Amino acid sequence: MPAVDLSQLPEPAIIAEPDFEAILADTKAMMIASYPAEQREAVSAALELESEPLNVIAQTMSFVKCCYASGLTRAHAPAC
Repeated sequence: MPAVDLSQLPEPAIIAEPDFEAILADTKAMMIASYPAEQREAVSAALELESEPLNVIAQTMSFVKCCYASGLTRAHAPAC
């Protein structure tokens, strides 16, 4: 069986840097969608305030998701 030269293979598509802002937007959208329709506009407005506890929770959740995704990327990255 012939040997495979791994250096000739392209880098895997799994390698990607997580985008915190995109993750935060997705998290906020998920949080807004979890409220009843008549409350969504107020929740959306509240999430725009930096001092809003719900916004702080969304940022924290997004940071954890970003760190987790970054760790997965590093775990699967080729050795430099």
